[in-house]
Amino acid sequence: MKLNLTLLNLIVIGAISFPCWMHNKTFAAPINLVVKSDEKIIDKVSRASECNEFITITNKAAGASNTTELSVILRYINDLKQDLMTLKVEDIQLKSLQERYLKFSEELGDKLTRAKRDQDQGDYAAFQAASANLISTGNKGIDLEQELQQYCRKLKPQ
Repeated sequence: MKLNLTLLNLIVIGAISFPCWMHNKTFAAPINLVVKSDEKIIDKVSRASECNEFITITNKAAGASNTTELSVILRYINDLKQDLMTLKVEDIQLKSLQERYLKFSEELGDKLTRAKRDQDQGDYAAFQAASANLISTGNKGIDLEQELQQYCRKLKPQ
């Protein structure tokens, strides 16, 4: 009998010190925070996945650095452009990088085509000028790659 009376007293004291109208607010908040936290984690994972796809494409194109044959480099750049056009990204930062990479690949493709034409025609003065221009454009690609790597490094799940 004493046990039931003690239990009843605890329930009454609990109800007085913690009214029913507070139960809803107190217990709903942590659940909402957990849901928002889960959404952030899912969003971060999907952005990290987009980063991985993007980096895979740019790594494939990096194979162009292993050759000096202009036609081979041009093929790598055209593949890069094609892969970037089919890449689907939702992240705003990655979309911006994708657009700048596309501009870069178009610009580099045009310059490579002109340099290849000059080389084939034996116009070595024009080819030398085009080579200097290609180096400048190639540096833009290096900057883009560094920006991509830096952004994606922030998204890696820890």
